[in-house]
Amino acid sequence: MTNSNNAQIKITFKLATSLICAFLFFYLSPAINAASAQVEKRAPYPIYPNIEVSTNMGNFYMILDGNRAPITTKNFLDYITEEQYNNTIFHRVIPGFMAQGGGFDEKFNELPTRSSIINESGNGLSNHKATVAMARHFDPHSATAQFYINLVDNQKLDPRPDRWGYTVFGEVVTGMHLIEELGLRPTGAGGDFEKDVPVKPFIVLSMRIMGADEKVPQDKPIVIEPLEESDIEELPVEPTEDTSEDSTEKSTVKSVTEKAKEQAETVKAKIVKTKEDNTK
Repeated sequence: MTNSNNAQIKITFKLATSLICAFLFFYLSPAINAASAQVEKRAPYPIYPNIEVSTNMGNFYMILDGNRAPITTKNFLDYITEEQYNNTIFHRVIPGFMAQGGGFDEKFNELPTRSSIINESGNGLSNHKATVAMARHFDPHSATAQFYINLVDNQKLDPRPDRWGYTVFGEVVTGMHLIEELGLRPTGAGGDFEKDVPVKPFIVLSMRIMGADEKVPQDKPIVIEPLEESDIEELPVEPTEDTSEDSTEKSTVKSVTEKAKEQAETVKAKIVKTKEDNTK
């Protein structure tokens, strides 16, 4: 009787163990597979990745420096991989200073983030015009997902012996004219912000890490075409009632001045057209 009970207990224990293992395998396998896929999806990142930023105003392109700012660059690339920046806005734009985004959607909902990262502002990269840097609070190690693009040289944001700076980790290499135009647009209140919000939203539709075989488009140069000789010839002067030498001289000066204005307008139109072509 004792042997029979022991055998039954062993069988019951093995059955229970099998059921528990099957249960754990069934429920944990998807999580394990997802985690493995996520790790595989994120690795490895290039050291100097090119980033395509698609916006409602056109595309611009950045290159990041994973050599000088490895922690910051990986953090930013992780957010891109997670599509954190899709359908976000530049919520703070200060002319002559910078344009900040990456933290809010179109309805001014603040996006959740991971833990903050260490400050890498002492990496030798400076806050020059067109560079990309991490926004943060007063705490030097409080940066998470928000970033900004310098509209001018802002070396005052670089580190000094007595304080931390703001970490630069990339640069806009193509399409900076879009950011410059953003810096000239009217701003006001929006969401919980009392000022500095663009009246016309500048929306980041998506960001993506470009492939190694993809080339970053180059900005089309603004070329001012030379004026033809016929454009600079002096116009004939219409006769006037006052035929004195002084009167004729004044009329000639007036006609040349008007022609100069026309030439200036022609050149201006060509520059505007070239900028429009760059935006397309």
